[in-house]
Amino acid sequence: MNNVANTILNYLGSAPKVARILRLNTSYVYRWRKSPDEGGRGTIPDRYQRTLLDYAKDHRIDLRPDDFFYPDRLQKIMAENPEKIHDQTRTPYAISGRECVFEVRFGCVCIFGDGR
Repeated sequence: MNNVANTILNYLGSAPKVARILRLNTSYVYRWRKSPDEGGRGTIPDRYQRTLLDYAKDHRIDLRPDDFFYPDRLQKIMAENPEKIHDQTRTPYAISGRECVFEVRFGCVCIFGDGR
């Protein structure tokens, strides 16, 4: 299962984390990890790549457009520096249009317009 999607999902933390970033069903994102022979894609669909690149830029994660086609650079980074695999326990994302500061395992700390 060493394909482009698997490498990027691991680099960003996990399939559930990427699903939250993209606001997608986790099982849909997990299917990207499978090869076409296994009923999956093996790649991340084009329509989601820009969002992941923007997320990476906003969070100072070194993800580049070429990484979606040639994952060797990311595989080398992760092999040499396991700490470069981004933490799965704190994930910024939005809930119902309200900005969520971070998720901690099963809960979420959110800041709403009224300061709650």
